[in-house]
Amino acid sequence: MPVLDLVPAGSVVTFDGWFRRADEPALADDTTGRIEPWSRDWLHLADGRGWIHSSAVLGQPPAGTAQLAWIRPGRLPSSQAGIVAAPLDLQDTNVTCEIASLKMALAARGISSTESALLGWTGVDPRPPELDQSGRIVRWGNPDTGFVGDPNGRMSELTGYGVYAAPVARAARAAGATVLAAGRGVSARSVYSQLIAGQPVIAWVTSDYRRDQVSTWSAWDGATVTYSLQEHAVLVVGITPSQVVINDPWWGTIWRSRQVFEAAYSTLGEMAVVIR
Repeated sequence: MPVLDLVPAGSVVTFDGWFRRADEPALADDTTGRIEPWSRDWLHLADGRGWIHSSAVLGQPPAGTAQLAWIRPGRLPSSQAGIVAAPLDLQDTNVTCEIASLKMALAARGISSTESALLGWTGVDPRPPELDQSGRIVRWGNPDTGFVGDPNGRMSELTGYGVYAAPVARAARAAGATVLAAGRGVSARSVYSQLIAGQPVIAWVTSDYRRDQVSTWSAWDGATVTYSLQEHAVLVVGITPSQVVINDPWWGTIWRSRQVFEAAYSTLGEMAVVIR
């Protein structure tokens, strides 16, 4: 994954040396699909960014070019990429993206659950919203205390909305997981650090991965709720120097640039739940 991020396919680069690793399995050439004489070779980027395996390179070192000396480093540099093994599991109903994301995060920790069980722990307020004459939401439930609307409703029809970080964290703990962080203000940098440390992160973004305008409604309990009708939650599972890897419970596993992810993630105040 970091190699794909470092040098995109089709790039023309300059190498200043090569080395044949006899201590690791050969990698089949990407072009021929076979094990070749160069299938243990690594080529060094002249600009100092590191080594790329020859299987991903069209071309070979000129005949007679001596190998560079290669010594295993005494310590590795700080990691810039990380990925968490989490199975993809699409949401069961129309607006349970937060619950499906939690189920995937739990599965990454060896905890099996169902959306119905998790909804039992978040709680569900099925009451429909009160609207003004223009169709704008005036009052509805409080997603900071439980799931708002019908889990199989539709946000576009104002029949179902979703749930925020605190009830999701409550359900995670009830299922047996440890929650490292939950709420707003979890910076994108913190999300990336958690991924590098091996922790899955449930992140509130937007369904179109663009920053959206937010509005407010008054909850039945008097709280002011900030909302977006593009509200969406995903499980963030990977990070490279420029890309974010996402298990999206609606779209599947997708890659988005850090810039795109951060714009969507900022909409609801950088809200996240980090599971250990």
